[in-house]
Amino acid sequence: MPLTLPRRGLPAVAGRAIATSAIAGLAVAGLAVTLVAGAGPAVAGPNVGPVTGSADTATEGQVVLLGTAGVRWSDVTAATPALAGLAEEFALGDAAVRSVRQVTCPADGWLAVSAGTRAADLEQPDSSCRTLAGPDADGTVPGWTDYLTAASADGYDAIPGLLGDRLAEAGLGVLSIGPGAAIATATSGGTVVGTWSALPADAADLRTDVADALASGSRLVVVDLGSVRTDGASLDEVDERLAAALAGVDDVSTSDATVVVTSLADRDDTPALQLAAVRGPGVEATLATSNSTKQDGLVVGTDVVATVVHALGLPDDGMVGAPLVSTRSAPADRVAALVDTALHASVARPLVPLFYLGLVLLNIALYAGVAFGLARTPGRRAIGERRRTATLRGVRLVALAVGAVPVGLLTANLVPWWRAGVPALALAAATLAVVAALVALALLGPWRRAVLGPAGIVAAVTSLVIVVDVATGGRLQISAIIGSPTLAAGRFYGFNNTAFALATAATLFAVTALVDPWVRAGRRGPAAAVVAVTGLGLTVLDGAPDLGADFGGPPAVIPAFTVLALLAGGARVTWRRAGWVLAGAVAVTAAFAGLDWLRPADQRTHLGQLVQTVIDGGLWDVIARKASANLHIIDNNRPLTLLTLAGVAFVVAALVRPVRRLVLSPDGGRYGWLSHGTALGAITTAAPMLAPCLVATATALLIGFAMNDSGIAIPALGVSITVPLLIATCATWLHGLAPDTGPAGVGPAGVGTVGEVDA
Repeated sequence: MPLTLPRRGLPAVAGRAIATSAIAGLAVAGLAVTLVAGAGPAVAGPNVGPVTGSADTATEGQVVLLGTAGVRWSDVTAATPALAGLAEEFALGDAAVRSVRQVTCPADGWLAVSAGTRAADLEQPDSSCRTLAGPDADGTVPGWTDYLTAASADGYDAIPGLLGDRLAEAGLGVLSIGPGAAIATATSGGTVVGTWSALPADAADLRTDVADALASGSRLVVVDLGSVRTDGASLDEVDERLAAALAGVDDVSTSDATVVVTSLADRDDTPALQLAAVRGPGVEATLATSNSTKQDGLVVGTDVVATVVHALGLPDDGMVGAPLVSTRSAPADRVAALVDTALHASVARPLVPLFYLGLVLLNIALYAGVAFGLARTPGRRAIGERRRTATLRGVRLVALAVGAVPVGLLTANLVPWWRAGVPALALAAATLAVVAALVALALLGPWRRAVLGPAGIVAAVTSLVIVVDVATGGRLQISAIIGSPTLAAGRFYGFNNTAFALATAATLFAVTALVDPWVRAGRRGPAAAVVAVTGLGLTVLDGAPDLGADFGGPPAVIPAFTVLALLAGGARVTWRRAGWVLAGAVAVTAAFAGLDWLRPADQRTHLGQLVQTVIDGGLWDVIARKASANLHIIDNNRPLTLLTLAGVAFVVAALVRPVRRLVLSPDGGRYGWLSHGTALGAITTAAPMLAPCLVATATALLIGFAMNDSGIAIPALGVSITVPLLIATCATWLHGLAPDTGPAGVGPAGVGTVGEVDA
């Protein structure tokens, strides 16, 4: 049986589509509260496979890793001369060190070095962090069995001891100092490779130990400088040990030594960006970055082990992260810039669930206002045309504003709202300013007379902002309320779930507004061509490894735009054609991933590494991880989840029949006072591409939900922009209906025919 939108009877079919979309909007927006209660931001999770670095060649020299925990760039002052002195020779960066859980303990940070991927200790009953201790008499790291048990249950394919195994296989000389260093250099059996010693009480002895190890030919020296925690070392102690270790390196090291100084874990129960610095061959005293983030001044915790492995010339298979490298340029005060970046991330974190909840409530209030506030019992006393006009203008204004909130929250990052005394108020003010400007643009331009004009402008600007940002590196999304949460250490570039959902829904609506006049004029061929070209462009941007790098995006974008192009051209969408489209989407996605896989291993993104994961037999692990991520959001807060689902079920049960009946009523039903007795489904006479747009959008959001981890974010955010713009479009159309409009929705002035309304 073909899935088609026939030309005859289109108003009725479109009416059903509009009614169903409105009801789905209520349901999905309500379900989005689950997202707010659980993960907060709608973002893609950790990369599904390793991401190797972009450094040119392995130096195969000596490496010194000086690790600590709880040290941030905001701690650096004149009272910490060793930390402050890093700016003289090192490339500096903020490190997102999140491991398995939101807060990373010292053991977790050192395990990430050991395993080359996210790994963590077993969660303690009181949620505290394990106090680290040196190896037992037989050289075994205490708690190693716990580390292995946790790794097998965490779902990141972590192998604690992977770095130690590579060091042992290569026969390299290794010196480990301190309990954390023992974890980093232990084999998978839990036995430390090379020589281990406790952290000396006298900093001068530490200097001697480091210098002697390097002078004797040790290829790797790892020092645990201590953890700046309530039960750990003080900042002064860490700074003193750092000074001693660096002095030991400078005593004997040649210029080819790579030195990494980094904080591997959080200080307390609040996650924050940590200090990171690197010095070595080819590294300049600018900002640090890596192929994991592609953002100047930002790195992730797993980049540390990638740097070590790369510099030693060891195999990096099975490890994530990318070698730390320096940027070409940097601001004059790098430390101040990094402190500001960390402040932005920390201030944004608690505001994300608050503003997401606000977005959900705005949408629900809008839907409820339209569903209940505008409904009037037929036969009640007629109201004046002035009141009707004012009502529709108000509805259009509010709906456009709600639809503009997502792009407003994103572009608010153009101003430093996080530095304000009351950041939430500053963010709200910046967002409202953007929303007001965008709504004014939508309502004051020449497009205001077209039925799809005002909503199309909001959609076009939303799409343009996201597309330009992704194409230029994605910096606008960093720590944005609707963007990439830096502290989650997930996606720092390309299309995350948020960007994908908003860009896809907005682009579909914008291109619909663009080609709708052509379809009404019978120029279906050019209309279909424009839709196809737009879809092709978005597919390339979304799927190309060096741009969007989104594996789950093209399988949703291609079918959606194909459906829209076919319907714009007047073709039928049969099940057979749908099957070919889906097959083509899979082929294109596989081509993107395959081309990335063909590149050198140190230049691949997670697309190419996913291919390698499949080759290595890890496909089912990836699928299980994505399914687990989707279920985790729903299961993260069970009481609120059950309450939300119950509320959504009630709304759907209460509204599905009444809304469908009202939308399909030949005289407008309870909305007849707004439509002058015209059936609401007749809007498709004025905007014949509206129903195909809804079908295409539903296609994209449903496939996106199925293909991505944290997938519930995709339909929730897509609905948050599509349904308000749909309501605004309906208000625009109703506003243009004349009192003597006929049953087909075509007024004497040709309102329905040409799709224009009075200003």
